[in-house]
Amino acid sequence: MITSKKILGALLGTMLMSVVLVAIPTALGENANSSDTSICINGWKFALTDPAWRCNDRKMFDTYDSNDKRYVFPMSQPDARWEGYSVLYPFYYPAYPKAPVGNKYYDTGSAFVENIMVLEIPDDFRRDIEDHSIAIYGSPEKVPAEVKKKEKEQILKDAIRNYARGWYVDERARYDDGIFTTVDGHKAYLRTGKNDDKGFSAAASYAAAAVMLDNYHVGVIYVVVDKTGSEGGTLYKGNAKDVINAFTFERETV
Repeated sequence: MITSKKILGALLGTMLMSVVLVAIPTALGENANSSDTSICINGWKFALTDPAWRCNDRKMFDTYDSNDKRYVFPMSQPDARWEGYSVLYPFYYPAYPKAPVGNKYYDTGSAFVENIMVLEIPDDFRRDIEDHSIAIYGSPEKVPAEVKKKEKEQILKDAIRNYARGWYVDERARYDDGIFTTVDGHKAYLRTGKNDDKGFSAAASYAAAAVMLDNYHVGVIYVVVDKTGSEGGTLYKGNAKDVINAFTFERETV
């Protein structure tokens, strides 16, 4: 098992399982693959620069549709319909890095990249945002750069709201209001959370980021770092935000 019962119970209590755990669909064969600490999904390569992390052999790929009803905690609908591809549990930080392959504890983790998605920015949503700016300034050429920046920020915030509709509902955890930042040079919107309840995955940290990959795609990453540990195990020294910042993104070369 990549995660202990204790950690799994905590995660299910605090995060939205946005997609159902299913086997990789045949249609995804050319859209997803992985090796070492990198994974390619829908033409984009996500790589972790920290070599201590491992790619999970039990990761699961799926298509994603925000209108799908398969949610654990159905909440209000997002502003737009987001579609794309998702991979669950692609990477983990080994709690027992010295355990040999085949050992019972080899794939036990103390920190996890829970989900990575590559989503297409909905055309209707983008047009609505751009048309509103054009209506104010008269033409696309007259829209100020600062307004165009705000348009991208609105897209990133909706991508996170779409993914994490049920992520912030647990009253035992504290979450920030989110910030606009950059990850590997890409504009991003980041939300982080922390849980200090000793009886509930003590001092666990959470981070969700929407990253503008290009003018047509947004990448979403969700990370959980546990701080309770297992006897004799190794803990990830940073927090969930550190994991997000360790990612690089590039187009997949064929």
